[in-house]
Amino acid sequence: MELSNIETDDSSDLDINQPSTSFNEACINESIEDCESDGKKLENYEIDSENISYHFSNFMYTILSLPISLSDKQCIFTSSSEFLQSILELTESEIIKSQSNTSDASKIINRNKTLLQTEFRNCSSIYKITKHLQYNMIKPKQIVIGHRNEQKLNKDGKYYQHVVPSTFVYVPILETLKHLLNKNSILKSYLESAKNNSEYLYGISDGCYAKGIYELMAKKYVIEIQIYFDEFETTNPIGSKTGIHKMGAFYFTLTNVPQYLNSNLNNIFLLALAYTADIKQYNVNSVLKPIIDDIKILEKDGIFIDVLSDKVYGTIFSLSHDNLGANLLHGMVESFSATYFCRVCMMTKAETQTSTLENPNMLRNNDLYKLHCNESVDGNTSYGIKRSIVLDDLIPKTALNTTLNFTTILNNTRTLMPPEDPNFQNPSNIEPYSQLTEFTLDN
Repeated sequence: MELSNIETDDSSDLDINQPSTSFNEACINESIEDCESDGKKLENYEIDSENISYHFSNFMYTILSLPISLSDKQCIFTSSSEFLQSILELTESEIIKSQSNTSDASKIINRNKTLLQTEFRNCSSIYKITKHLQYNMIKPKQIVIGHRNEQKLNKDGKYYQHVVPSTFVYVPILETLKHLLNKNSILKSYLESAKNNSEYLYGISDGCYAKGIYELMAKKYVIEIQIYFDEFETTNPIGSKTGIHKMGAFYFTLTNVPQYLNSNLNNIFLLALAYTADIKQYNVNSVLKPIIDDIKILEKDGIFIDVLSDKVYGTIFSLSHDNLGANLLHGMVESFSATYFCRVCMMTKAETQTSTLENPNMLRNNDLYKLHCNESVDGNTSYGIKRSIVLDDLIPKTALNTTLNFTTILNNTRTLMPPEDPNFQNPSNIEPYSQLTEFTLDN
């Protein structure tokens, strides 16, 4: 995977389009550790109703994703309810036997028993399960990007042409962000991360690239969005149906939250799904446009966060992709057999097979990129640029930073550092990490 420049806590409002997250678990563990360090009794620590609802929703989604019948899933819910109720009753009886003052502990257990009963009541029928899931989800939008002809068989056994819409699914990023940032744990993690004024570089937020975007936006609260793109097959990759079922997936994550949370796969959120065939036919701009339109709103108007009582702004700080995805997102040719296949330099394929030295004069730059984009309007794709892309409309001008070579390096604690800052002059490509002098190593 190559990088190019450019949770949840509580949750009866859990988003069905995202997997379960570790934000809430981190806060719970932190609260327990605080109680233990202060010498407090465990019975004074209460699990609130939203935490129980959050974990129950995760449990429900896991069971519903299993390849078993609905009746079997219903049986699992019923058995789990009885099992958990018995555990709580047993715990309550043991507390009563072992302690003299049990009133607080009994109240907590009784309250949690009531909460569990309420949650499992939502699973008493398939209708209630469906209603519960619809209530807690951020509904995706199905967006039409064109039409195509398909052959269908009529009642007489003859084929006829049938016009069907070409669509992709988009999970509104503004609604997802508003949902996430209204959770106390995520907002707290974001605010704590934003306070970092250390001389050390802990992430992309500490580099001059990010700081330059902050200066351009000139807002108090700015969230950093990283978008990931890749393609995958939903069928047997060596079967007869490969290609027609291939899909392109867009995901996003927030980079200005603590890295130990951001490195969890559960904190990567679905953004869009589209058929690769549609992306190739209508180009990637048709899929990116609704996403970028929402990002523009986030840049200019922001979203109001009730918990913060203020607006939060943001933009795309980075894109993650493989080589093929990079050329697709940057509007370049998607064949590495092309004459000008490289998005970093202007070497031809023949020259790359014989050249052993870097020629700075061959590197692409912003002016060349703009020139080739303008030429592509007239159908001239001689230099590997097929089209300009809507990412250029954002504040970071993401697509124009094609000449920056970002790498992943190790710091002295043997942990991965985020994408390299342009001011580092890419020393990590040629020097051991222990000899780098352009940044301070944290001892």
